[in-house]
Amino acid sequence: MWRLILLVTLMGWAGSAFARDVKFESASPAATRPSDGDVMVDLSKANSVRVLALDQPRIKDASYSVVGEVKYTDVTGEGYVEMWSTFPDGARYFSRTLAMQGAMKKLEGSSGWRWFELPFKSKEGVYPTRVDVNVVGSGGKVWLRGGKLAEGIGAWSAADPNAWWGERQGGLVGGILGGSLGVAGALVGLLSGLGRGRRAVMALLGTMIIMGVMLLITGLFAVIMGQGWAVYYPLLLCGVICSAVAGGMMPGIRRKYEELEMRKVGAMDVG
Repeated sequence: MWRLILLVTLMGWAGSAFARDVKFESASPAATRPSDGDVMVDLSKANSVRVLALDQPRIKDASYSVVGEVKYTDVTGEGYVEMWSTFPDGARYFSRTLAMQGAMKKLEGSSGWRWFELPFKSKEGVYPTRVDVNVVGSGGKVWLRGGKLAEGIGAWSAADPNAWWGERQGGLVGGILGGSLGVAGALVGLLSGLGRGRRAVMALLGTMIIMGVMLLITGLFAVIMGQGWAVYYPLLLCGVICSAVAGGMMPGIRRKYEELEMRKVGAMDVG
């Protein structure tokens, strides 16, 4: 169990360990430097404005993304932020925020500051020689700030770069924890049903309760720290299930083992 907790901790560190700051800026007449962001783009003056150009970005992982914060007012039509990746053979590929929700949500109407993400996955060993980010739309104003270039599994997380981990990692954490709890519960049920391994079963139940409490404390701490649901939800859910199930099973299983022990003692006396 302690190895599982260590894995979760390491995954949290990994979510922010491979990211570096980038600065959104533009020389376009349609862009200005505002007081509350890196750059402000007026899409009524230009329908596509480059706000980031990274030559030789030194990306060393097949999975990477540009993340940051965006806000906008009165965006008309289908607005979006896009990333173009250029590779050594001259091939170019794009990622665009055209989703209906989440960090890849399109720019439409008005919105306060929110996170956005532009992910891409290339082949192992094939890394981009240039990365460009543009703001595209037919009208309205768009602000950008807090840019980061992230690499690794964490780059696919549609989440705050300051988060312990993102949605994909959160699913992995929940899957690992849930699967481990399922195996532990099945083992407890099997051994207790056979009336064997009393010490091992009680120790396992005790460990599950302790682990559940630790997960609950960590989940509550994540909520207090303002982490997203992808962080606190799997921790709180698995913590509640682990502590409640193990705590609820322990009295009945202990009583069952005591009854079996009494039967054995009674059988010995009769013999």
